[in-house]
Amino acid sequence: MDCLGGFVDRERLSRQLDSLLSNNLTYGQLTEFSVVNSPLTHVPRSVCRLTTLTQLHLDNSRLTRLPDNCFTNLTALKSLSATTNSITELHDGLFDGLRRLEKLELSYNRISSIGLRVFNGSAMLISLKYVDLAFNRIQTLEPWPYYIGINGQFKAKTPIDLDHNDISSFTNMMGWKAKCRTTAVHFHLILINNPIKHISDILRGWNISLLTWCCLNPQIGRASSHIYLRHLKLDCDCVDFNLFKLILPSHSSLLNDVYCNTPTALYLRKVATVPLDQFVCELTEHCPPGCLGVSIDQQTPLYMSTVPTRTSQSFQLSYQSCRRVTPSTN
Repeated sequence: MDCLGGFVDRERLSRQLDSLLSNNLTYGQLTEFSVVNSPLTHVPRSVCRLTTLTQLHLDNSRLTRLPDNCFTNLTALKSLSATTNSITELHDGLFDGLRRLEKLELSYNRISSIGLRVFNGSAMLISLKYVDLAFNRIQTLEPWPYYIGINGQFKAKTPIDLDHNDISSFTNMMGWKAKCRTTAVHFHLILINNPIKHISDILRGWNISLLTWCCLNPQIGRASSHIYLRHLKLDCDCVDFNLFKLILPSHSSLLNDVYCNTPTALYLRKVATVPLDQFVCELTEHCPPGCLGVSIDQQTPLYMSTVPTRTSQSFQLSYQSCRRVTPSTN
């Protein structure tokens, strides 16, 4: 059913759908249902009783929330789409038990909150192989992509599209534990066009050590999964130094089309072209007189001279002029 975006009375449409879907000619036999370009703000309850549905499309409408205790009844469902709506959250239990669900499309909504149990193991989404949440308002990402990635295969990785969200932080409130010797995970995690400042924020937020990340991360260890970061503008300081030290010599695709946002001297420069010794952090404490404090690896400060040299009247930085000291040195 396509309402073509024209004027349709919302309540009347909902009543007509309930009447139509309760008809003996459709109930228990319908396998595909689509209502698009409609004024509906909620999913009619009659839809929740269509237990034979394999495909449900609710795109280009005005939905603000997906219903409780509804989709869990549609155990035959393989494809669910509700793109271009005004949905703001995905609550726990929403998709529980949909063992046959393969494709979930929820792009172009206003989703900012995802319950901790929506995509974890208890939801039993054992067939889900495509998740599209692009163009939403997600700010914080839990490690649920690893649960979905279990469904993928080496030659058919699970796309998880989070393009154009507001993701800037990573947390692990769901308690996921990163282990190398677990079931293989195969996904394409698309994080492009998000305000991520440091790649290492993913490791810290998800409680992944650098060693564990090496065996899990696709582009450095086995090519079981891929993370796409294109069009990110990172803070090119010392925070990611240990990662860059590992990634840059390997010519990994992880940094393809990833740029520096700061410092000013590196603005819009491709991260992959920046020499390692330029990933530094300025320090504000324990800096000897006449020196600028920087840190390359967040552990060992290095102090550089800001005193004019004989070869130039301008201030220059010289690694030789100041000695390497520890934070405890005054």
